[in-house]
Amino acid sequence: LFRSCNDDASPTAAGTPSTPGLEDQTAINSSLNDNSNDNDCHEASLADVVFLVDESVERENFELLQRFLNETISSFDVRERCTRVGLVMYSTESKIMSSLGEGTKKAAVLNIVQTLSPSYGSAYTGAAINLTRLKVFDHSTERSEDYTSE
Repeated sequence: LFRSCNDDASPTAAGTPSTPGLEDQTAINSSLNDNSNDNDCHEASLADVVFLVDESVERENFELLQRFLNETISSFDVRERCTRVGLVMYSTESKIMSSLGEGTKKAAVLNIVQTLSPSYGSAYTGAAINLTRLKVFDHSTERSEDYTSE
């Protein structure tokens, strides 16, 4: 799920993974060394992105999903004034792993992704979307006008 913070912002597709497995941490480690100022964000980077992850998949597919999440989140400029990332896991039950308020530190979100594991259950996608709509994209997560363009 994606919420743009201005009319001109649009999501971009993440590239195809270039290395097999999660063993190549070079891109992730280099992306964690973010010494840039929060005021240096480009307008196109203003976004709230929430990943809904079905954890009731087989381990092999879950590892592919984890790799996708790592590479995609690593490509974002994750900061309060730029891209905020949320993560909702679901199967029979839904749980918010990272809210938009918490999703302003790339290292923290990537750490959550690394600790995820598949579970058994049914995929209650509708319940996960409803939880996300009510609890993740609620009014308390909206950016102040200082963070959005006119």
